[in-house]
Amino acid sequence: MSESAMVEKPTVLVVDDTPEILTMITGLLKDEYRVKVANNGERAIKVATTGGSPDIILMDIMMPVMDGYEACRLLKGLETTKDIPVIFLTAKTEVEDEMKGFNLGAVDYITKPISPTILQLRVKTQLDLKKVRDYLKDKNSFLENEIQARTKEVTAMHKLTRYFSPKLAERLMTEDDLYRVRRKNLSIFFVDIRGFTKISNDAEPEDLLNMLNEFFDQMTKVVFNYGGTVGKFIGDAIMGFFGDPEECANHAELAVRMALDMQDKVKVINETSALWNSYQLKIGIGINTGYVTVGSVGSETHKDYTVIGRHVNLAARLTEEAKPGQVLISNATNNLVSKFFKTEAVGNISAKGFDNPVSAFNVTGAAA
Repeated sequence: MSESAMVEKPTVLVVDDTPEILTMITGLLKDEYRVKVANNGERAIKVATTGGSPDIILMDIMMPVMDGYEACRLLKGLETTKDIPVIFLTAKTEVEDEMKGFNLGAVDYITKPISPTILQLRVKTQLDLKKVRDYLKDKNSFLENEIQARTKEVTAMHKLTRYFSPKLAERLMTEDDLYRVRRKNLSIFFVDIRGFTKISNDAEPEDLLNMLNEFFDQMTKVVFNYGGTVGKFIGDAIMGFFGDPEECANHAELAVRMALDMQDKVKVINETSALWNSYQLKIGIGINTGYVTVGSVGSETHKDYTVIGRHVNLAARLTEEAKPGQVLISNATNNLVSKFFKTEAVGNISAKGFDNPVSAFNVTGAAA
């Protein structure tokens, strides 16, 4: 038997009370993973704590006997299961529902009806990150803390400079009102590494960590240069926004200028970085402008200063559609920046929370 054949497949626990969904997800994942199933939260806890813990859990929320929220809370309270990534599968899209799930320790949401491509990519990415974390935990506790700081939602007060410019971090440490949750018109952006799954398969874990650190460090500096806010690091991606807590009337323009500068910075990284030179870093960027919920979200010990809402979802969808080296913006953003930049229509995309397809535009450069 070959060495590759002897490697045990990662285990995915799928929890849903709908037999058709269990069958569909099992069919999608069974070739690459060992799949276990449960039809309610109580059964999920039993499966997860006996006969070997799963590597990742896909959890429905609305189920009989015990719902997904309660099951997640109990699993995160057990020593043997607290570090297992939990992705919620749900048709619930309200802001309060998402906040509740993240507060309980979930790492992501996949909305129903489930897209097979998104499901497979999210599972693969979370398992890749878990593999890196597990390796570093065995080798070096300090490096483990660093990777957790990059992939988990940790924004304690003494780490504010990871997310805000030093000047703004000072304000946040003294002005409590800045943390108040409120509705506000902002420009939201996502920056995502293209081909990260292949890179994570090829690179050594220590190199992968250093590459992510270099990427996050360089991109965060660009965000701060334009007065933006880093909301969170999500695997190999960055989510952030302009217009809060630092007020600026031209937040859409600043977001696009930042994005173009990021694409230029990528070229410099590829030419000068000893780590990225052989992999050739490529990123896609999506930007949308609209009213979102912004503020400090979480518990007393675990908080994010972030944004939530359907306009955040649209920015994420634009990023998924963006090709390597591309900056895609929504129609709302394009209306605000078209006099500053050259843009071209690229068609419509569908996004969660929007009844009809929305227009997308590619930014090709600054206006003459």
